[in-house]
Amino acid sequence: LTITERNDAAFSGTLNWATLSTTTKVRGTISGSEIEYEEYELILGDDVAVPNNYKATIGADGALTGTFVDSEGSQGKFHMSNTYRVPLPKDAFKAQTHWSGVCYTPFPFNLVIERRSGPSFTGTLTWPTIENSQTRVRGTVKSDKVEFEEFEVITGHDEVDVPNFFAAPLASPTASWVSGAFNPATPPALPTATPTTSTTHNNTTTQQHNNTTTQQHNNT
Repeated sequence: LTITERNDAAFSGTLNWATLSTTTKVRGTISGSEIEYEEYELILGDDVAVPNNYKATIGADGALTGTFVDSEGSQGKFHMSNTYRVPLPKDAFKAQTHWSGVCYTPFPFNLVIERRSGPSFTGTLTWPTIENSQTRVRGTVKSDKVEFEEFEVITGHDEVDVPNFFAAPLASPTASWVSGAFNPATPPALPTATPTTSTTHNNTTTQQHNNTTTQQHNNT
């Protein structure tokens, strides 16, 4: 049985009798798990008499189990297995797979570089949306990257946890913005001495936090 057309409850199709070399036309209806159809016209071959009527229940596996009345009034039982299978997708999003994840909310921060000595700098980070919490930072600037660490809480001890590490590549030595990793797998080795040359520079960017009760970051 091949269903070739479906319009709401009504359908039409063909029945192929492999051992009789005969194919017939069918039409019927489906209501819930019940199906009724009539074999009413020959397409190929002449070893099947029509009309014949079928009633069946559709099982959970798509199989049909039911009864028929043939063109001479004889009755019988029949069973059909569902041989059609939807091709499995080639990607990982198959039916019955389960996925889990975390949705991150961006948290803006303001970095003020207060002192600079050679490649090293120190300064403060302010988190405006986390009670204006402030932390101390120290880091280094190289020709191809900038790295710094939040190492001490100034205000907002209940809102911010330290240490936290930031690392980002520099598109050029004069780049005016950076985007990189927060708490990378391998934290950078940063100097602990405080630079003595005083310079001030303000940068504003955003950071990703998981929640506001603890300072869990994702990416800058």
